[in-house]
Amino acid sequence: MVEIRDVERLVLPRLGTGLRWSDRALAWAALSHGATQKTHELRGLIGLLKRHRPLACVVEIGTASGGTFFAWCQLAEPRATLVSIDLPGGEFGGGYSEHHVERLRTYARRGQETHFLRADSHDLATRRELQHILASTPIDFLMIDGDHSYEGVRSDFEMYGPLVRPGGLIAFHDVLHHDRVPECQVDRFWNEIRHAYRHWEFLKPEHDAGWGTWGGIGVLESLQGPFAPSSDSSARRPAVRAVNHHRPPPLTGGHAAAAVVEKAARS
Repeated sequence: MVEIRDVERLVLPRLGTGLRWSDRALAWAALSHGATQKTHELRGLIGLLKRHRPLACVVEIGTASGGTFFAWCQLAEPRATLVSIDLPGGEFGGGYSEHHVERLRTYARRGQETHFLRADSHDLATRRELQHILASTPIDFLMIDGDHSYEGVRSDFEMYGPLVRPGGLIAFHDVLHHDRVPECQVDRFWNEIRHAYRHWEFLKPEHDAGWGTWGGIGVLESLQGPFAPSSDSSARRPAVRAVNHHRPPPLTGGHAAAAVVEKAARS
């Protein structure tokens, strides 16, 4: 049996970096680096990002142990800029030490530029610092996985969403209802906004790991012009829902990847 901690030793030498990764192998490697997403949900997001090029500018709000940041480095362009924003001691498990930052820097590929803002994403000074780093470069992919309260996730979306280029992607983690964690209300905000955008969902609600319903990844495509839903419903693009109908491979095995079926539907 192959343990998740052996992924780097067994898989990385064969696959290398960038788009040569398979979706499953990169998801497993992200988990080995501390990612907390469900494997098949993260695989779905990885596959989507591979189809939305370029990824020259990536911003992640809520990095924690850095597992997903590792994945974004592998998917991003060779000379990409990647920025992590995380609040030390954050209520929802965020934050990393200065010492940890040095380890996160090693995830970057040759030529990539990384920045780590140990700060509150809701502070306007943090947004100004990010804008200074980006120097008017629009964001290609924004990952929102920080404050999971309704007010918190809404604030991150409203503050940083306008920095995403038209056609860029904005992902949210924990869009499923968390019946045992009432303070997590990402699902409430997600359900309010998703139908106004072209969107994808990668969900496995029955995989509860004994914790009740949790997880789920939702992704929006940024709109042309001001970052707000169009008031003209005819201008809305069709939503795309990604649904996994099969059991994901166990973390200790090498089973084949579960199939992801995309269904197009009008919101």
